[in-house]
Amino acid sequence: MNGLGIGARRITISTSGIPDGIRAFTQTAAAVPTRPLPQRSDDETRSKLMPVNKIHPLKEIMAAIRAYTDAKGKRVTFEYVLVDGINNRDKDVKQLAALLKVFPASSI
Repeated sequence: MNGLGIGARRITISTSGIPDGIRAFTQTAAAVPTRPLPQRSDDETRSKLMPVNKIHPLKEIMAAIRAYTDAKGKRVTFEYVLVDGINNRDKDVKQLAALLKVFPASSI
Protein backbone atom coordinates (compact mmCIF):
# COMPACT_ATOMS: atom_id res chain seq x y z
CA MET A 1 0.00 0.00 0.00
CA ASN A 2 1.31 3.43 -0.90
CA GLY A 3 0.53 6.45 1.22
CA LEU A 4 -1.67 6.63 4.28
CA GLY A 5 -4.97 5.80 2.65
CA ILE A 6 -6.32 9.28 3.34
CA GLY A 7 -8.43 10.86 0.60
CA ALA A 8 -7.40 14.24 -0.79
CA ARG A 9 -10.67 15.76 0.43
CA ARG A 10 -9.54 15.06 4.00
CA ILE A 11 -6.26 16.96 3.64
CA THR A 12 -5.81 20.73 3.64
CA ILE A 13 -2.66 22.67 2.76
CA SER A 14 -2.18 25.96 4.60
CA THR A 15 0.32 28.55 3.45
CA SER A 16 1.46 31.99 4.53
CA GLY A 17 2.03 32.66 0.85
CA ILE A 18 5.18 31.44 -0.85
CA PRO A 19 4.39 31.91 -4.55
CA ASP A 20 7.05 29.46 -5.80
CA GLY A 21 5.59 26.77 -3.53
CA ILE A 22 2.05 27.52 -4.66
CA ARG A 23 3.13 27.36 -8.31
CA ALA A 24 4.99 24.07 -7.71
CA PHE A 25 1.92 22.65 -5.97
CA THR A 26 -0.19 23.71 -8.95
CA GLN A 27 1.96 21.46 -11.16
CA THR A 28 1.26 18.34 -9.06
CA ALA A 29 -1.56 15.91 -9.72
CA ALA A 30 -2.91 16.48 -6.20
CA ALA A 31 -6.31 18.12 -5.87
CA VAL A 32 -5.95 19.00 -2.21
CA PRO A 33 -7.91 21.92 -0.73
CA THR A 34 -5.68 24.91 -0.13
CA ARG A 35 -6.00 27.56 2.61
CA PRO A 36 -3.86 30.63 1.97
CA LEU A 37 -3.39 33.02 4.88
CA PRO A 38 -3.30 36.58 3.59
CA GLN A 39 -3.62 37.87 7.20
CA ARG A 40 -3.65 41.49 6.08
CA SER A 41 -5.32 43.10 3.12
CA ASP A 42 -2.49 45.53 2.36
CA ASP A 43 1.25 45.06 1.93
CA GLU A 44 2.29 47.70 4.47
CA THR A 45 0.45 46.12 7.39
CA ARG A 46 1.19 42.57 6.24
CA SER A 47 4.93 43.31 6.06
CA LYS A 48 4.92 44.49 9.68
CA LEU A 49 3.21 41.34 10.90
CA MET A 50 4.55 38.80 8.40
CA PRO A 51 8.14 39.55 7.32
CA VAL A 52 7.78 37.06 4.44
CA ASN A 53 5.66 39.73 2.72
CA LYS A 54 8.79 41.82 2.11
CA ILE A 55 9.99 39.04 -0.19
CA HIS A 56 6.59 37.87 -1.48
CA PRO A 57 4.05 40.74 -1.61
CA LEU A 58 0.32 40.13 -1.83
CA LYS A 59 0.10 40.80 -5.57
CA GLU A 60 2.56 37.98 -6.28
CA ILE A 61 0.83 35.61 -3.86
CA MET A 62 -2.62 36.35 -5.24
CA ALA A 63 -1.39 35.75 -8.80
CA ALA A 64 -0.01 32.34 -7.79
CA ILE A 65 -3.27 31.44 -6.04
CA ARG A 66 -5.25 32.54 -9.10
CA ALA A 67 -3.06 30.33 -11.30
CA TYR A 68 -3.78 27.45 -8.93
CA THR A 69 -7.56 27.96 -9.04
CA ASP A 70 -7.52 28.32 -12.82
CA ALA A 71 -5.38 25.19 -13.32
CA LYS A 72 -7.19 22.99 -10.81
CA GLY A 73 -10.72 24.29 -11.22
CA LYS A 74 -10.98 24.27 -7.44
CA ARG A 75 -11.98 26.94 -4.97
CA VAL A 76 -9.71 27.90 -2.13
CA THR A 77 -10.64 28.87 1.40
CA PHE A 78 -8.93 31.99 2.69
CA GLU A 79 -8.15 32.16 6.39
CA TYR A 80 -7.95 35.59 7.95
CA VAL A 81 -7.15 36.18 11.62
CA LEU A 82 -8.69 39.35 13.04
CA VAL A 83 -6.45 41.41 15.30
CA ASP A 84 -8.22 44.20 17.16
CA GLY A 85 -7.11 47.61 15.88
CA ILE A 86 -4.76 46.09 13.30
CA ASN A 87 -6.89 44.46 10.62
CA ASN A 88 -10.48 44.55 11.83
CA ARG A 89 -11.44 48.09 10.86
CA ASP A 90 -13.95 48.97 8.15
CA LYS A 91 -11.16 49.89 5.73
CA ASP A 92 -9.52 46.49 6.30
CA VAL A 93 -12.75 44.67 5.51
CA LYS A 94 -13.18 46.69 2.31
CA GLN A 95 -9.57 46.05 1.27
CA LEU A 96 -9.98 42.33 1.96
CA ALA A 97 -13.18 42.19 -0.09
CA ALA A 98 -11.44 43.96 -2.98
CA LEU A 99 -8.45 41.61 -2.72
CA LEU A 100 -10.62 38.49 -2.85
CA LYS A 101 -13.32 39.59 -5.30
CA VAL A 102 -11.60 37.86 -8.23
CA PHE A 103 -12.17 34.46 -6.64
CA PRO A 104 -15.47 32.58 -6.88
CA ALA A 105 -17.41 32.54 -3.64
CA SER A 106 -20.21 30.42 -2.34
CA SER A 107 -23.03 31.73 -0.23
CA ILE A 108 -23.58 30.32 3.21
